[in-house]
Amino acid sequence: MGKLSTKLKQLCGDTAVYGIGTILIKALGFVSLPILTRVFTPEDYGNLELYSILAGAVATLINCSLDSAQSYYHYKAEKEGGDAVAELVSAIIQLRLIAGGGAILFALPLLWLWGNAIFAAEVDMVYVLFCLCTTFFDQLANVFLSTMRLQRKTLHFTLFTFLSTSLSLSLTLLFVLGSGYGIGGVLLASLCTSSVMLVMLGVKWRQYLCFRSTVHLWKSLLVFALPLVPTGFAMWILTWADRWFLARYWGLGEVGLYAVGAKVAAIATVAIGTFRTAWWPIAMKVMGTEEAPGLYRFIARAYMALGAIGVIWFAALSRYFLPFVTTEAYADAWVTIAPLTGSAVFYGFYLIASLGTWQAKKAYHTTYALVVAASMNIFLNWYFIPKYGLHAAAISTAFSQMVACGYLLFVSESVSPVSHSIGRLAATVLVATSGSVTIVMMKGELLVSVGVAGIVTIYSVYEIYSAWVREHERTSKFI
Repeated sequence: MGKLSTKLKQLCGDTAVYGIGTILIKALGFVSLPILTRVFTPEDYGNLELYSILAGAVATLINCSLDSAQSYYHYKAEKEGGDAVAELVSAIIQLRLIAGGGAILFALPLLWLWGNAIFAAEVDMVYVLFCLCTTFFDQLANVFLSTMRLQRKTLHFTLFTFLSTSLSLSLTLLFVLGSGYGIGGVLLASLCTSSVMLVMLGVKWRQYLCFRSTVHLWKSLLVFALPLVPTGFAMWILTWADRWFLARYWGLGEVGLYAVGAKVAAIATVAIGTFRTAWWPIAMKVMGTEEAPGLYRFIARAYMALGAIGVIWFAALSRYFLPFVTTEAYADAWVTIAPLTGSAVFYGFYLIASLGTWQAKKAYHTTYALVVAASMNIFLNWYFIPKYGLHAAAISTAFSQMVACGYLLFVSESVSPVSHSIGRLAATVLVATSGSVTIVMMKGELLVSVGVAGIVTIYSVYEIYSAWVREHERTSKFI
C-alpha cells in the first residue's frame, strides 16, 4: 500500500498546485460572465459561440494529435538526454507551423464562399481572420505549455496560464466596455493575448528551440499522431455539434442560452482539468508497474464518485445561482448545467478508461470510441433537438460521452485488465443521473433538490471509502 500511497500523495500535491492556479484562472474567466451577459443579448452570445465552433475545428487541424505524440515521446527524450527534448519540441512546432499555414489557407476561401450557409448565420470575415490567427498562435504556445506540464513544472505552467487569462480578461473589458467593439472586442482581445503569450513563452523557453532541421523526427511523430486525428475531430463534434443544431433549428438565442449553461458548468472543469493535468504524467509513469492496477482501480471509483457529487449539486443549485451571474434573459439555461457537468466528468474519465489501451499499445481504440460517440451524438442531436431544444442538446452530449467511456473501459479490461469495478462505476452514474432527473422534474424546488443532493453525496462518499478499503485489503494479501 506504501507505493500506492506515495503515488496518491504525488497526485494530490500536483493537483493542489494546479488546482489553486486553476481556481484563480477560472475565477478570472468567470468574472466576464455577469458583465458580458449584461452587455450581450443571448443572440450575441450565440453568435460569439459560432466563432468558437470554427476555432475548435481549426485547432483540431493544426494540432493533428501531436499533443498525444509529445506526451508519448517526451519521457523517452528525457532518458536520452542532451538535446533530445529540444529536438522533440522543435519538431512539433515545425509540424504545427506547416499545418497551421495549410489550415488557414484552406479555411479562409471556404468560409468566404460558404460560411453563411455552413453556420446558418452571417459570418464576418474580419472576425474569422481574428479567430484563425488566435487559434494558430495558441496551438504554437501550447507546445511550450505541454512541455512544462510533462516536466512537472507546475508553478511555471500555472503562472503562465494565469497571466494569459488575466490579460485576456483585461483586454476584453477594455475593448467591449471601453471601446464598444461588441463581440469583435472579445475576439480581438483573444488575438492580442495569444500573440503576447506566444512571444513570452518562446523567449522564456528558448532552450527548447533548435534552429536546425528535425525532419528525422517527423515520421515517428506523424506515424503516432495521424491515426489519432479522427479522434480530435470526433471530440470536436462531441463538443460543438449541439450548438450547430441549436443554431440551425432554434436560432442563435438558444445557442446563447446553451453557451451560458456551458460556461457555468465549466466551473466543474476547474477540478476536472486540474485532475487531468496532474494525473496523466503519473499514470504514464507507473504504467506496467505492480502498483498501477490498484492505483487505476481506486482513482476510477473515487473520480466517478466525486463527479457524481459535482453533478448533483450543480443540478440542485444552478436555478438559484444563475440569476446572480446573468440576467433574466438567460434564466432557462439552468436545465442544461447538470448534464453538461456530467459530460465534462465523462470527458475527464477518458484518461482513466483508456489506460489499458495505451499499455497494450492499442490507443487507436480511443479513436473508435470517439467516432462511434460522435456519430451517435449527431444522430441524437438531429432527432431530438428540433423537438426538445436545450434539454436534448445537453443530454445527447452527456450520453454520447458516457458511451465512449464505457467502450474504452470495456476494451481496456479486455487487452490489459486491471479488474475495474464496472458495476460500481455504473451504479454511481445511475444514482447521480436519477437524482438529477428528479430535481429537473420537480423544477428545482429547493428543499427537494438539497435533499436529493444530500443522499447522492452520502452514497458517493461511501463509495470512495469502500474503494480505499477494498484496495487496502487487496494489497494486504500480498504483503
